[in-house]
Amino acid sequence: MTARKVLGLGLPLLIFTIVLGSSIGAVGAIYVTQLPPIKLSIFQQNYADSEFTVVVLRTNLRRTNTEIDIRLTNGGTSTHSANVTVSCYGDSDNLLQETFQLTGSVAAGQYVDRTYTFDAVNRNNFSYSEIAVQDLT
Repeated sequence: MTARKVLGLGLPLLIFTIVLGSSIGAVGAIYVTQLPPIKLSIFQQNYADSEFTVVVLRTNLRRTNTEIDIRLTNGGTSTHSANVTVSCYGDSDNLLQETFQLTGSVAAGQYVDRTYTFDAVNRNNFSYSEIAVQDLT
């Protein structure tokens, strides 16, 4: 085989390989950016089997207490309700306070807002919070 034939076969193969490789990378990048929001159950350190997704989490640290605002969206195709538990922890991972609220019935595609108030937690002792969402229906 002459050098011209080798280059003639190798060059298209090389171009094909580069195009294929960059296509796979682009598909992978598109896939990563298209992941759905995480359904949180970080209290249990895993993903919840829940139709609810936490879309807003706002922590208001004050001198005497803490408020945590949460907005949950029902991503299911029917009405669901859930028990939502919020836990606040201090510097050495000690549980400072925990409370829960029921969402009530939330229609598919709708959202519910909840505010949790912690009197034993303030800006001097708060380190982080965890949320557990447990479907009831």
